[in-house]
Amino acid sequence: MKDFASRDAAVLAGHYSADAAFAIAGSPLAEGTAVRRVIEQMVTDPNLNVTFESDRVQIAKSGELAYSRGHFTLQSTDPATKKPRAETGSYLTVWQKQANGSWKAVEDFVVPGAPAATAPK
Repeated sequence: MKDFASRDAAVLAGHYSADAAFAIAGSPLAEGTAVRRVIEQMVTDPNLNVTFESDRVQIAKSGELAYSRGHFTLQSTDPATKKPRAETGSYLTVWQKQANGSWKAVEDFVVPGAPAATAPK
């Protein structure tokens, strides 16, 4: 959330691998360098405010892949009305461990709607 608040597209895009895919409802699937273009467009929105929380995180036994699933709230400008809007939804991000030990998102899917109810932990 700190990186979204900074509105630094380079920092946000740095969380994704070079061949990552980013899916947002109502938009074509962004792959590779198109992911950065989508992020650059997002951060120029003066109404942008993103909050999210992971509901589940699992790491494969191999230690090379992981996923996080959670919910979000997104405030942005409605492209049709040019007025502020708020959306909620769920996300699923697949992470891959890089050669340098860092983790990068390789698949990121965002689904609008009420977040799924989570089971008590």
